[in-house]
Amino acid sequence: MLDTLWNLFIGFLRAGNLSFGGGGAIIPLIKTESVDQYHWVTLHQFSDAVAIDSSLPGPIATNLAGYVGFQAASWLGALVSILAVIAPTILILIWAQKYVERYAQTKPVKAVLAGVRPVISALILYVAFDMACNPSMGALLIKTPLDAATLAIAAAAALAIFKFKVHPGFVIIGSLLVGMVIW
Repeated sequence: MLDTLWNLFIGFLRAGNLSFGGGGAIIPLIKTESVDQYHWVTLHQFSDAVAIDSSLPGPIATNLAGYVGFQAASWLGALVSILAVIAPTILILIWAQKYVERYAQTKPVKAVLAGVRPVISALILYVAFDMACNPSMGALLIKTPLDAATLAIAAAAALAIFKFKVHPGFVIIGSLLVGMVIW
C-alpha cells in the first residue's frame, strides 16, 4: 500500500510539474503515468474518466487525480494524488508571483509561450487520437449504434462553440441530454 501511495505521489507530482498550458495539457501526462507507466487504470477507464471529468466542475487535473488515486488506493490514494498534482502549481505561484507582473510582457517570455503553444495542442490531439483509435480497445473507441449521430453531436458542439460562442458548459450539458435521448 505504501508503495502504491508513493508511486501515486511521484506520478502525479511529475505530471503536475511537467504540464504547461492549461487543463487539457496535463491529460497526456496523467495518461502516461496512470495507464502506460503504473497501470492504475485501463485506457478505457481513463477515457471514460476524461469524458466525465470534463463535464464536472473543477480543474480536470484534480478530478483525474482524484479518480485515478481512488482506483489505485481508495480515499487515501485520491488525497495523495490530488495533493501531488496541485503542489507544484501552488509552490510556483507563491514563489513566482512577484516576477509575473514584472516580466510577463517581455519579449523572451512571449517567445517561450509562443513556442510551447503548438506543442501543447499536439499533445492534446495525440491523446484524443490515442484514446479514440487504440488497437487494444478494439480499433475504435467510439462504438455506438449511431456513428452518424456521434459525428453530428461533435459537429453541432463545434459549431455552437466556435461560430455561436456558446459557453462550453452549456454544450456539455446539451450533449449529455442528447446522448441520454439517443442512446
